[in-house]
Amino acid sequence: MGISYVKNPTASSKHIGSSLKDINIFLEALSASLDGYCWLIGQGIVPASKLLNHSEIQLFSATTYFINEMAILTVSEYMKNHDTFQNAVATPYETEATAKLKCTVIVRLLDFVSVVLQEGPKVASLLSQHSVWSPTMFSLLTSCTLDPASVGFNIKDTEVSKHLPSRLEEILGIMARRGPSEVIKEYSDYLEKQLQKPENDIIKMLPLSLSETAHISLRSRHVIEGVGVLEKSGWLAKCNVVSYSIAKELVDWLCGSIFKEQNLTVSGISPHPSLLKFLYAVMQLAITLDPKVKHHLLSWATNNDTVTGTSGQEVEKGSHVLSVLGPNLIPHFLESPDDALSRCVEMIREGRFLPAMGFASALLTCLIRNADIRKRHSVKVVQSFLKHWPTLAAQAGKTSLHQDSVLGLLSSLFLIDREGIIKGHCTNSRSDIVVFYNGSLADAKVELQAKIKVLKLLPFFFAMGEDIAKSVSEAMEMLSLNHFPLHSTEFPQGGARDREYQQALCEILTALELSLSPILLRFVINLFCREDKHRYEEAMHESLEKFMKKLPLLKQQETLKHIYDMYNDPLCVKQNLRYNIMDLVLTPLLQQAEAVPTQNFLLSVISAVMAGMSAPVQGRSDEQHKTLVTKVGSFMILQIMYSKLPREKLFAPGSEINAAFRPGDQSGKELTKEIFRYAAKISKGELRHDQTHGELRRLCACAAYNAIIAVLACVQNDLRFYTNFLFSANPTKGEVIWECLVDCSKKLEFDVEINFKPTSKKRFVAVRQKLREAAREEGVVAAGTVQYMASHYLSDSSLREDMSQFDFNNSVVLAMSQTESSSERVAAANEMGGVLLPVHMDQSDYNGHEVMANLTAVINHMVDAEIMVLHKGDTVPKATDVPQWMTLVQQKLDGSDTPRNVKLFLLRVMMNNARIFEPYAAHFVSTILTCLVDGTIGDKINYFFCDVMVMVMGWGSKAVPEDTVMGRNIVSRVLRYLCMNTPQTRADIFKYNLDVVRSVVECWKSLLTVPYTVIYSLMEVKDGAEREVEAGLQLLGIILANGLPPYTVDSETEKKRCESLVIKLLGAHYASVYGAAAEVMGLILKYASQEEGSVDALEDAVVKRVTELTVRMQGQGLTCVYKYP
Repeated sequence: MGISYVKNPTASSKHIGSSLKDINIFLEALSASLDGYCWLIGQGIVPASKLLNHSEIQLFSATTYFINEMAILTVSEYMKNHDTFQNAVATPYETEATAKLKCTVIVRLLDFVSVVLQEGPKVASLLSQHSVWSPTMFSLLTSCTLDPASVGFNIKDTEVSKHLPSRLEEILGIMARRGPSEVIKEYSDYLEKQLQKPENDIIKMLPLSLSETAHISLRSRHVIEGVGVLEKSGWLAKCNVVSYSIAKELVDWLCGSIFKEQNLTVSGISPHPSLLKFLYAVMQLAITLDPKVKHHLLSWATNNDTVTGTSGQEVEKGSHVLSVLGPNLIPHFLESPDDALSRCVEMIREGRFLPAMGFASALLTCLIRNADIRKRHSVKVVQSFLKHWPTLAAQAGKTSLHQDSVLGLLSSLFLIDREGIIKGHCTNSRSDIVVFYNGSLADAKVELQAKIKVLKLLPFFFAMGEDIAKSVSEAMEMLSLNHFPLHSTEFPQGGARDREYQQALCEILTALELSLSPILLRFVINLFCREDKHRYEEAMHESLEKFMKKLPLLKQQETLKHIYDMYNDPLCVKQNLRYNIMDLVLTPLLQQAEAVPTQNFLLSVISAVMAGMSAPVQGRSDEQHKTLVTKVGSFMILQIMYSKLPREKLFAPGSEINAAFRPGDQSGKELTKEIFRYAAKISKGELRHDQTHGELRRLCACAAYNAIIAVLACVQNDLRFYTNFLFSANPTKGEVIWECLVDCSKKLEFDVEINFKPTSKKRFVAVRQKLREAAREEGVVAAGTVQYMASHYLSDSSLREDMSQFDFNNSVVLAMSQTESSSERVAAANEMGGVLLPVHMDQSDYNGHEVMANLTAVINHMVDAEIMVLHKGDTVPKATDVPQWMTLVQQKLDGSDTPRNVKLFLLRVMMNNARIFEPYAAHFVSTILTCLVDGTIGDKINYFFCDVMVMVMGWGSKAVPEDTVMGRNIVSRVLRYLCMNTPQTRADIFKYNLDVVRSVVECWKSLLTVPYTVIYSLMEVKDGAEREVEAGLQLLGIILANGLPPYTVDSETEKKRCESLVIKLLGAHYASVYGAAAEVMGLILKYASQEEGSVDALEDAVVKRVTELTVRMQGQGLTCVYKYP
């Protein structure tokens, strides 16, 4: 059976061979044989009794030979003991390989023995029959357990150190349980004699202190580990030689070894990491020998003697023991948490609160970090803490440190409470933990920063039950009263108190998302809705969205009804609160709710909503206020209803919601008709007759208008309905739309000093590029890029670096347009400027208006749903082809009696829907440009002005005014307005103003009448505080760069004025002025030479001026020459 090399192995070694190779062959064969027998017997393939009783089996003889002759000897000793190997030569490497192979055979042998023992007494008796059980075998087992290195195991091999002890524990355990009684008796006696030897005395082999040595011998480590293996396998109890009293001595050595005494001072030491494993082994052995020694360990871990810690500060002995041995020591304390917590309470009564809290925190931290330990012990630990909670909670009120410590314990208890023990303990609001928590929240003496830690536990308490949740909510009210501002803007933004307030709100909102508590939702609603614009309103919206998405469908419906009842509460006298509940809470949650709970909610409230919509506004001021809020809320709900639900649910026979409103209506349309009737009246001015609560009346009109938009988009596909309801008003009936929706009394001022965004700057470049390509295709201008003055890019200015972030007309852009092919440039331009999206450079105007988003959406809906078909092609549509609603918008913009704010609103509508207005741009451009120059937008180049220019120029050739007197006049007025407002001290705005002028000149230069008088006047300003002179030169440079004359043709007076001004400015004080003047003069000379031929006189004047400058100020003269293009 694999042992063909040993015919009579017990006679001598000559049958094995005479070289190391022969030994290896024997060991490999024996290892394979043992492995094979283990597998056949262990898997039950062949019965052990049949297999091992075979007459020709050689395994037992080979095994006996191995045990008696080779197992406990080294390879070298074996070869010395047998004459046949006297001439054999082996290298250290070969010897080591053979030793490793021998150890493998030992492990296989032990496996074989354990397999045979498990087959029963009959099979196990074969081991005794074949002399496997012998003193040598007992010596082999003991050596492997207590000193594996003596047998030949490489104890530096991690596989050996990791797996050998557990393997021996398993085999010895089987031997103790299944071995023959006489074998057990013999091995017990043998083991007892071995353990009594001095070299195996556990206590004597331990050093007095770890401070005296940094090394513990491997033999000592193995003896400690081996004794532990013998104890776990049951053999130590059988030999009665190791006294269990030694466990206490081991603990004393273990804990005492990490301290040293020097000059009558005891100090703690931090053992080397390599020694910690040995310390853990000693601790494990002590506990294995006597589990009761844990009480002694607990005494050490809570010892109050003062020593010097490793950092030089005074600490308790117990704290040092925990810091060194804690990770392996704490799990043993968790097996009897009552004892540990009782000791903790004793420490508190002794006045040692902080050490007690440190010990308790260590217990809980161990549970939190280890899932297996948490699974086994968490229930008992939580119960023990709850038992002693009154003692712990009584300490919380002493100082903030006491409060934080107890709160930390409570937080950890919630984290490890897998079975909901705390929730079961807290049966009502009078439970000790609930009382403690509510007191922590309501205590006015504790600062808000400390209470933020208390708020982190809110999700646990709001999930306990309604009674407890209500009591916690009352404590939250006290917290709000004591620490929260009446208005969110009361604290300076970004300050310490504001950050604490924000952090507290975040914890409350997080608790809402986690607990899904309707009681906490009510508190959040009252907190955020008590002011019209809360500083952290956005955080509330995000939290409410997550809250609604987590709720199950039934809970969603209940929550919506709960909030609606808050809004519709007849006892609520704060109408602003009611409005904010609807606007900030109910409508966002309705939008987030699923379709089924939304429909069920609407079924339950539709009658009340319709009654509120149709309620007359009359009575005293407070009664009107309440009615208006009710009407606004009703329209908001109706808007969401028609936005979310399909047409067949609202405007068809069988509509449940319609039936809930009018049970007898078979058509299913009465609800929609009723909404149209009332909403149209209100959106067109029914409430304007009285200005009591004027702003709320405007909001009511906006809500009605939004509701009409939603109803139309849901049930109508006829453009006439959209036109009549949304854009058309009959003045003879007193109807107005836009004056009802827009606050005409508010004076809007648009900011000039803004940081322009790159996307907007790039759009101007794209617009010019796009128009230029179109002009090239028509053959109007030659190919190439307009070359502007270098100073236009401020290349020599001290502001050059500051301007780099705003400059999008640099060499990169120019190089791109010069090197790309024509088709590539057209594609790039279309990509950048083909579809103009709304420009949001500032949110202070009508982009945030109540109806803007819905109006923009419905205009796009009319196009997308093909309710309105846009004009296609490059031809200009006839006036009769312009949609009627657009014509009504244009008439409103043209109207002299139209309020300024209405015009601004409609311009913003056009900008937000520029793609839809683009095919009809030719009919709107004059109206829009008139608004630019008549003061509607302001008297400066502001961001609103620039947004309008982006839109108009983005329309390209479709928006070029007609070549008529009126068209030329309006374009010239725009250019004149721009030139007058170009000067600006701030570099980025000045640069942007020039960009706008440059775009207008490029796009509409065929229609321009250049305002030379304005430009020359700027160049003549003496002080130049607003950079007027530089602006005039740059403007003149733009005119020249686009091929336009620098003065009115045939006007000799203007020509002389222009030339003399530029020559004079060559001697200006500032480099930005005389540099630009040199460039402009070069462009003038170039223009004059091309158009007039002779420029000798002008050249002579320029040469004379530059020569004078060179003589007086060489640097300035050379700069002028250098700048000369």
